[in-house]
Amino acid sequence: MTVANVDLKTIGFFSLVGQAYVFKFMWAPMMDRYTPPFLGRRRGWLLISQVLLIGFIASMALLEPGKHLWWLAAIAVLVAFCSASQDIVFDAYKTDLLPADQRGSGAAISVLGYRLATLVSGGLALWLADRYLGWLVTYVLMALLLLPGIIATLRAPEPVLDAPAPRTLEQAMFAPLRDFFSRNKAWLIYC
Repeated sequence: MTVANVDLKTIGFFSLVGQAYVFKFMWAPMMDRYTPPFLGRRRGWLLISQVLLIGFIASMALLEPGKHLWWLAAIAVLVAFCSASQDIVFDAYKTDLLPADQRGSGAAISVLGYRLATLVSGGLALWLADRYLGWLVTYVLMALLLLPGIIATLRAPEPVLDAPAPRTLEQAMFAPLRDFFSRNKAWLIYC
């Protein structure tokens, strides 16, 4: 970006994009505590995050990187937030739906999907935008790639949960932390 004369503040702002995944633990309890009024506790949040992702990615298509770099960076942060939120809920969905002996395979398939999505949305998208399709078409196509996920969310079963959603934020946020740190040698996580 410095070669293209992008100032350091803008480059720094783009570095915020990855921070959503670092700090997703901060809003994950809220997504467990509150249930959307449609599709249930897991699928409702999945649908919300997917619809927001489509909207934000499609809005990126309408911006010209050379003219609207700050807006592009801001929307990229929102895309990362929604993507990290989808990751939170999808992990919870897998855990709720899969039996314990299948969770390892489920996690492996999830990581494969994540890696493929990273390749498509990163290098491949930029290459297509530069060489063949242009920015607008590439980002509209990327937004449309989320449609199969929405269809899957609408068709998937809502897992039957053994425990109800936490009733308070204390139950959702602080009780699990107290439980974890009361375990023998929990402090080793800091090493």
